[in-house]
Amino acid sequence: MKNRLSLHMNKSEQKTAGMTILVFLTTTFLFIFFQQHLFVYDENHFLVFHILLELASIVISFTIAMQSWIFFPYSRLKNDINIFIAFFSIAILDLFHMMTYKGMPGLVLVDSSANLATWFWITARLTQSIFLLVFVAGQNKETANQRKKPFIFSLLYVTLVSGILMIFHEHLPTLVVDGEGTTTLKKGLEILIVFIIALSIFRLHFHYKRERTSSTLDIILALVFLLNSELIFSSYTSVYDSINMLGHLYKIIGYVYFMRGIYVANIKTPFHALFETRSALRKRENQIQAITDSLGEGIFVLDKNRKLVFINPEGERLLGYKKHELIGKEIHDLIHVHGENNEHIMDPEECPIHRCLKVKTTVRTDDDIFIRKDGYKMPVSYTATPLIENNEIIGSVVAFQNIEKQKQYVKKIKQQAYYDMLTGLPNRRYFLEKLDEEVNKANVTEQFAVLYLDLDNFKNINDSFGHVVGDRLLREIGKRLNSIHTDLFVSHHSGDEFALFIKGNKEKVETVAKKIIEVINRPFSIDSLEIFTSASIGISMFPYDGLDGTKLLQVSDIALFEAKKKGKNRYLFYSDELEQRRIRNAWIEQHLYAAISNGEISVHYQPIVDLRTKEISGLEALARWKHPKSGFIPPSEFIQVAENNGLIIPIGSQVMETAAQDLKQLHEKGFQHLYISINLSLKQLKHSDFIKRIISLPEIYGLKPEHFQFEITETVALFEDSDLIRTIKKLKEQQFRIAIDDFGKGFSSIGYLKQITVDTIKIDKSYVFDLCKDKEIAKLTNAIIAMANFLQLKIIAEGVELSEHVNFLNKYQNVLGQGYYFSRPIPFDQITTYLQKHSKSMKSDWG
Repeated sequence: MKNRLSLHMNKSEQKTAGMTILVFLTTTFLFIFFQQHLFVYDENHFLVFHILLELASIVISFTIAMQSWIFFPYSRLKNDINIFIAFFSIAILDLFHMMTYKGMPGLVLVDSSANLATWFWITARLTQSIFLLVFVAGQNKETANQRKKPFIFSLLYVTLVSGILMIFHEHLPTLVVDGEGTTTLKKGLEILIVFIIALSIFRLHFHYKRERTSSTLDIILALVFLLNSELIFSSYTSVYDSINMLGHLYKIIGYVYFMRGIYVANIKTPFHALFETRSALRKRENQIQAITDSLGEGIFVLDKNRKLVFINPEGERLLGYKKHELIGKEIHDLIHVHGENNEHIMDPEECPIHRCLKVKTTVRTDDDIFIRKDGYKMPVSYTATPLIENNEIIGSVVAFQNIEKQKQYVKKIKQQAYYDMLTGLPNRRYFLEKLDEEVNKANVTEQFAVLYLDLDNFKNINDSFGHVVGDRLLREIGKRLNSIHTDLFVSHHSGDEFALFIKGNKEKVETVAKKIIEVINRPFSIDSLEIFTSASIGISMFPYDGLDGTKLLQVSDIALFEAKKKGKNRYLFYSDELEQRRIRNAWIEQHLYAAISNGEISVHYQPIVDLRTKEISGLEALARWKHPKSGFIPPSEFIQVAENNGLIIPIGSQVMETAAQDLKQLHEKGFQHLYISINLSLKQLKHSDFIKRIISLPEIYGLKPEHFQFEITETVALFEDSDLIRTIKKLKEQQFRIAIDDFGKGFSSIGYLKQITVDTIKIDKSYVFDLCKDKEIAKLTNAIIAMANFLQLKIIAEGVELSEHVNFLNKYQNVLGQGYYFSRPIPFDQITTYLQKHSKSMKSDWG
């Protein structure tokens, strides 16, 4: 049994259960085995024991009542009043029972009588059981703080019950027969009392399951003893036997446990909770004190009169005062000024620390000044929090810290965030914020300009003299720009790009732009080196070219790009034409993504013809874009956009795959002599995956490398890039043909021919167009052809449109022609018919 109980009960529960079982077993044992052999006391001896036991129970009853009476003003709980009424009444009724017991002097109006004493006993026990049931089953709510009414009610109740018993004592039914024991009525009333007590125990059991308190266990045990006491009193034979004495003893023990339960609930438990609360508060105070003393922030507390009542050690250190120098003083005039540059003492009513007392809420100040004892003005941030009790302000707590290092750090961060580390000039972020600020405060009549400047061929300077010299050149340029005009705001963006801002109309801005070109064209002397450079400038005007800083910078960049295209070392204002071009390019870029995924990009082919034999030697594959709504978009428009945004890679891959597949079909139809010529851009040549794809083409489509000719522009060929040269050489080593496209267009250097082995030179169409009407152009064309023949290179003349062009070029051997004279670029579904029509076996339409 003990082991089973220990699995489910704590020690108090085990003790209560064990005591209950012991009491019931003892009572049952006495009833069954010793009821006929119990010891019977002498009447006089029993009276002494009876008086002592009753006095003990009366004292305990009064003690329980007084406990509840004393603690009611603090708890104001209804149960405390019920307990007082019950046990105050029980104590008086038990006293009357003792005084009227046989052998006692009786009361004033009546003599002692066994029947009257028993009626007082039964009345006390009924009162006890009923009030305890009310105590157990009722809701323990707060009630009005009145003790007179319960006291008067108790006196009236006792007086009424006692008066009835004493007045009608001769007519009361018999409860005990001397020498025979209790009557049926007495037994019935005792059983009723037992039932009520059992009901209370049952109800209290469920209460304990909800709230497992030790006081509830004590009261359960008290009820168990009282229940067994009533069982004994319901069936004794003689009032003087030992089992009757045991019943009185059980009653006293029950009262003791009840008193213990009330004591635990009203005194011990609250006192223990109070003790724990005080210990926790003391521990919390010590922790708060330790935390406050070790905080990296100063803390001081002011009372409602703004006088200091507490300051922590860090607060003393930061302010330079000792605690005794500040306690009890109004410290506002000692430490507080408003603003870093404001020397006057702030009025206390304006002080944020004091304002929190008015608004009854926390006030935070991120940047203020406290004056130390030594007069040093210390930058601080602080939080002032009001102390409120019962909705009354009793003071405030101020936590503050020295933010001098933070301000220095913020200043350093701002320097790094807003200034270029290389030149010390404002950077792009600062420039855009400055620009937006000027835009926001500008009126409708104000004009200003954004000048976007880029050095021409700065990469050559870095490559020739090194980055150290290049960096020094950028710093020197920044200094020169700053010296041009006092109103000129100069910023350095990335690399060799500068952005400038100046107020004024177009004439003033143009004057400044000319001055910028002039000062940059002057030679720079760096480490005994004389360095020459130039700059291109794009200019946008507010409000004509944009109404926000980002737009103005964007369109000035577009103007800069156009200035470079026109030959560099010049300035160019943004214009409507450039705006229309920008809008057009934006539209193209927006729709080009969809064009690739929707298959709008196709490949057309333009024949390359041997001018002497009229044989078609090859086909140039050209990308064409047909928009579903806008029709054909010129390659001159979308190819450049694709170059800029990287879409040239997927477009180039599509053209290359399609051209290889179409060439295979043409070879299968008997045109095995044909090769395909495909243009490659700089980005394609620099893309490693793209080059791998090129090399795999012949194997994939069952062709030979010499069936592919890749055209690179003279501009690309002039790039002195080792990786680029290595890529072109790799293609040549794989037996692919290499052609220089647009030869002679804008460049005169042919030094790249030393590094790149090529097969073909394609003369730019600008030469072919004018060779019949411009003798100088004709001479240059002759020279190019002569040079190519000397180098044993094939020659393709682009732009052949007239028979005069064919006649001029026919004077030379190994010259091929390409142009509208032979055919426009045509789609693949027409190319077979075209090739059959102009094959060698048929009469040529070209004469």
